[in-house]
Amino acid sequence: MPNVESYLNNDIFLISIAHTLFEEAKNEKLGHTFKKTVPAMLFYCLALESRLNTYGKVLFSNDYRKFRESSNLKEKVRWFLRRLNVYENELESEENKEILEKLLDSIDTMVDFRNLVVHSKSISHSESRELDDIEQLSDRFISKPRLQNDFTTLYSIESCERFKEAVSTFETIWYVKARQLFPDIDSKKLYGISHSESRS
Repeated sequence: MPNVESYLNNDIFLISIAHTLFEEAKNEKLGHTFKKTVPAMLFYCLALESRLNTYGKVLFSNDYRKFRESSNLKEKVRWFLRRLNVYENELESEENKEILEKLLDSIDTMVDFRNLVVHSKSISHSESRELDDIEQLSDRFISKPRLQNDFTTLYSIESCERFKEAVSTFETIWYVKARQLFPDIDSKKLYGISHSESRS
């Protein structure tokens, strides 16, 4: 009787959810975009982390457990890119270095955003300032500050586009480098495509 081996990968669902929410966010009424933008950005973060673990399983086959359990996501991304020989590589072109610098900046923002959403808490703030005309009418009109430790300071259609681009750039780097490093690995495994196969 043949043995059936299955490889399941949910990355594509996370990316699909993010893309769908992002498209819906573009059509939301002014003042309501956060309802789609925040979850879209969060799903791009989840998709990136999932892709990192999927590709890391191939790249770190012997050290995968250590890689997977690494808790600092920013360092984990740099470790991954270093292992691919694209990070801190003097032989890379200036254009590639700029692309990588932009990618890492976006990923750092994504990690910060993810952490602020996942660990969201109430924030107390006090300041001395003059109230504008409408604020003087009632406390309900007093504008709330946008603080550094509040995820609402980071969401926007532009930020969502940046997160989407970061996931795409990360995937592109993997697709190009992985084929060079692992020419003999089945592309389904290399690119994290869910599949099943029977072995007798």
